[in-house]
Amino acid sequence: MTRVSAGAAGSGLARGALLGLAVFSAVGGNLAVDRGYRVHGLNDDPGGAIGLIGFLAGAAVTEELLYRGVLFRRSGSFGAEGSRKSEKFA
Repeated sequence: MTRVSAGAAGSGLARGALLGLAVFSAVGGNLAVDRGYRVHGLNDDPGGAIGLIGFLAGAAVTEELLYRGVLFRRSGSFGAEGSRKSEKFA
């Protein structure tokens, strides 16, 4: 198994975050240009944002479990192969 150094992991995380921000901004900008997205004001209650963050975290965990747990195991991907080999030695 190849290990990733902390520097490479940090730069990869930064690149991925910037790419995600760029794609998110492009979609939001496209919606704003087409008048499909308008901000009517800011809410003083942060409870809605906290609930939304929790919902998004749940969706992210569900997606990871689906792809890593189901699809990779069925396709015989490298992550699933490693877990199968460790089961043989148990």
